[in-house]
Amino acid sequence: TVGTRRRYGGKGVAVDRVLADGDVVEAGGRRFRVALRPGHSPTDTIFVDDATGMAIVADHLIAHISSNPLVHRPPTGSDDPALRSSALAAYLESLAETAEEDLSLLHTGHGAVIGDHRALIADRVRLHHERADQVHEALAAGPRSASELSATLWPSIAVNQTYLTLCEVLGALDLLEASGRALSATLDGTIVYERA
Repeated sequence: TVGTRRRYGGKGVAVDRVLADGDVVEAGGRRFRVALRPGHSPTDTIFVDDATGMAIVADHLIAHISSNPLVHRPPTGSDDPALRSSALAAYLESLAETAEEDLSLLHTGHGAVIGDHRALIADRVRLHHERADQVHEALAAGPRSASELSATLWPSIAVNQTYLTLCEVLGALDLLEASGRALSATLDGTIVYERA
């Protein structure tokens, strides 16, 4: 960074080894199992030391705040928004997989080390379902776009947070559609949602 300006992105790097789910890497005298955990991003990965139960989880789980399942262009395939896969559905699946792991300490990308990952995961899952209920309630006013719903739920959000709130709403809408509680349609070129 320079002064107060932020620089986004970075220089490319030469990849010397592509990692796949289940691979093992050695670092710092430890053997880490590579575990793909998409959701916050499509390529989120955690590294598990099965001998000790310690894991490096980056933003997959954060103790003090919920990781936001971000809407991304897919790493491969179509970037048509109508074919968008649900970041939240992927994240909830990844959380379920992590909950099955016998882990002792999780080192995160931000803040405190996590000791009881299963309790935290249960809390995060509950929060996402509560958000879906809030979005469902907002749909009582009639068909709305994800952007309109975001502005309804967070009317005075800072402009630099609008992408995050839109991702929250889209994830909730994905849950509502998957459970049959909401439907989507295209109206004048805009995707709108309504209660089923």
